[in-house]
Amino acid sequence: MQSQSKRAQVRQSVHRVFRESSLISALIVGIFLDGVPAVGGETDPYTHREIDIGDSLEILDTRVNDALNRIASNWSRGCNERAFIFAVYRDLGGRHWVDKIERWAMFETEIDRLPHDRANSVFADAPILVSTGARLGNFSRTINVNGVYISTDKLGHFFSQGRKFYTRYQRLGSVAEAAKLTARWEGLIWGNVLSGIYSNADLVANYEGFLFYRSLFNDDVIGDQASIFQCNEGALDKRREFTWADHINSFWDEMLNPSYFRQALVPAIERRMLQLCADFALRPERYRMENPGKLYDRYQTLALRDSSVQPISHFLDANCK
Repeated sequence: MQSQSKRAQVRQSVHRVFRESSLISALIVGIFLDGVPAVGGETDPYTHREIDIGDSLEILDTRVNDALNRIASNWSRGCNERAFIFAVYRDLGGRHWVDKIERWAMFETEIDRLPHDRANSVFADAPILVSTGARLGNFSRTINVNGVYISTDKLGHFFSQGRKFYTRYQRLGSVAEAAKLTARWEGLIWGNVLSGIYSNADLVANYEGFLFYRSLFNDDVIGDQASIFQCNEGALDKRREFTWADHINSFWDEMLNPSYFRQALVPAIERRMLQLCADFALRPERYRMENPGKLYDRYQTLALRDSSVQPISHFLDANCK
């Protein structure tokens, strides 16, 4: 009886520690998830950027439009906008760590991808205790969409985190408040705590996903375009095609819109970046973004953080010989 009482006291102590420390809880969850083979970790947006890969815009547009058409053709829930949004999320996003469209893009043979090389990535020398996601998780793959090099995890952010942004907006009634809550999760679970990386590009993809969901049934969300669907007496009429070109821009590229890295990661990342001098010399234009001011204005409500590393073109210009 006494030993059972002691065991109960130990269990209560452990539970109390976990209740009082969200940081410890997040780290334990992150370490567990990093060990799951299906987990998508961070992306290395810097390595192999001199390589040309085919543009997958048309392939990805077709994938999304096929899903929208299939859902609409079988729709029986009238003009229930929220239900349709969740149906799209279940088809293209999902509750798994790696979303359905993201997993598909990682392995679809028609989609061109940059070489995958963990041992030579910019994170290869990062201290493992402060970068579990970047060091242990599987890297997302880099693809070309409408001329922009993005990681496949951004597709998942668009559909899954974009859907969460949408539901927060519905609940809070404010884009700014929904953005603030979304940024808080990026700082806690999805980014800074687990991997040491707070991804500005993730927040941009989340927001663009939110705009997509709003544009399903609302005019003038994507510029002055009509909504994708119109509901007429319970039937869904498609008014225009979806295209990723309406959403993807240079701020989806984690090299051009660099993340905020935990300070302990910066020296190791910069040492690895110096190995890219030869690649940079071949294609310097691919490492630069022209006129970012409009994009900064577009995303000023998203709590983007100044990166702790220099823009790579400035860094390589200053340090390559």
